[in-house]
Amino acid sequence: MLMGVCSVTLFAQTYEWMWAKRAGGTNADNGEFISTYSTTYNYYPNSRISFEEFRSAVDIYPNMSLGSGGTSGAFNLAFGLSLASKLKHRNILLSFGLSSIFNGDDVPSNVHEYPCPHSSYTVLGKKQKGNEIGFLLRYGTCIKENRNRVFVYGVGEFSVSEDILLSKSNVTGWYYEESSKSMGYGSLGLGVGYNPGSGKSNLFMEYNYRRGIGFGIGFKI
Repeated sequence: MLMGVCSVTLFAQTYEWMWAKRAGGTNADNGEFISTYSTTYNYYPNSRISFEEFRSAVDIYPNMSLGSGGTSGAFNLAFGLSLASKLKHRNILLSFGLSSIFNGDDVPSNVHEYPCPHSSYTVLGKKQKGNEIGFLLRYGTCIKENRNRVFVYGVGEFSVSEDILLSKSNVTGWYYEESSKSMGYGSLGLGVGYNPGSGKSNLFMEYNYRRGIGFGIGFKI
């Protein structure tokens, strides 16, 4: 008889299957097998992870980074929150945050948000109104497990800005928006993170296609 047990744990709830495969029936003499299966199911409703257990398995690092370059060609700033696991077999890094790229054009503050009401005006061209704002996500794995930890990760980001067609009245000198359009930009990147032996800080360096090279630091809470 051949027997086996399979067990799967999902979110602290354990499911077990047991099967048996045996010779039997009229075909047993010629070596063919007829299978029979039995199943057991175990459920543990009280096996939930407490907040204290979660905090002991994960380091939390609020962080900030500064960068410049990329296709935006401008200085940028990002704030985020990183989660670094402390498991026995494999540690991962998950981080998310908001970024701001300071690439807005010099647009007058008194622009009327509608087209010029008459035909005597001068078009001043397309301008970006305000800075570019983005949402970013980092995900990676630890490649060095000892007193100091090193993570490699990928970066995904999506940012938006507003472009306007600016005009100036030849009669009054007032400024107008002839048209307005929202622009979206997707970007990918790679980075390396370093946790010193004390575990109280997180240093990282990354390259983002849209925001260029950036350097950041986080502190454990």
